[in-house]
Order: sequence, then C-alpha cells, then structure tokens
Amino acid sequence: MVICYILGCKSRSERKCENITFHTFPKDSTIRQIWIRATRRDNWIPSKYARICSKHFERNCFRKTSRNVYLKAYSVPTLHITAKKSHDVIEIPTTSSAAMEIDRNPVDTVTPRKKKLIRKLECQTVLAESLKNKLAILR
Repeated sequence: MVICYILGCKSRSERKCENITFHTFPKDSTIRQIWIRATRRDNWIPSKYARICSKHFERNCFRKTSRNVYLKAYSVPTLHITAKKSHDVIEIPTTSSAAMEIDRNPVDTVTPRKKKLIRKLECQTVLAESLKNKLAILR
C-alpha cells in the first residue's frame, strides 16, 4: 500500500476511486528540500518508500505516455497544501522580492491566491539558482 506523505492528505493506493499517481522524492537536494517543506512535517526525512500523490501537482507538471504518467523534471508540489494547525501561517521563504514586499507591508492582505503565487515564484527562483549553479559547474 502506498500513501501520500503530505500532512492531512488521505490518498492511498488501495483506494481505486480516482486516477491518482504516486511519485518518489527527487534526488536533487534543492528540489528534495522543497518537497520535504511541502509535507509540513517537522524534522522528517523521507525514506526511499515515501511518495507524494498527483493531487498536489498542477496538470502541466506531468508527462504522459501510453502506459505511464511521469513528473517533469523540477516539478514541485504546490496544490492542496495546508498549515498543520488553523492558527499556523504557511511558511513563505522571503528571498524573492515579492515576498519581501509583503513582509514590509503588513497592512496589505495576503490572499490565498497571492500565497500560492509567491510560493510558486519562490520555487521557480530556487530552481533557477540551482540550474544556474549547475551550468556554471559544467562550464
């Protein structure tokens, strides 16, 4: 039986009611850390059997073949991820300029859509930095 390790997700392989696929944690350490943060688990290190279900990825993150569904390289889970408790604030890293602007202006209301877009921007920024470093090494 395979389960999704996102905190609060009830997806299991034994439930055949939906077309859900389960995906292993990536080997790239940067992307792996983003996935671990997305699980919302404290001090947790995924085993080789840990998986995240397809409900947490956007449609454009997948590559389908005639038999299988694969995640595209550098895809990160961004959907249906909630805080552990109702009073917890979902942690948004503040390295991007958009996130810094929100931190400086507490009067501005941060809507769920803004949170999602900021999280997505942060993930893309981390990926770009990672790829930039790899390119520099290869040169």
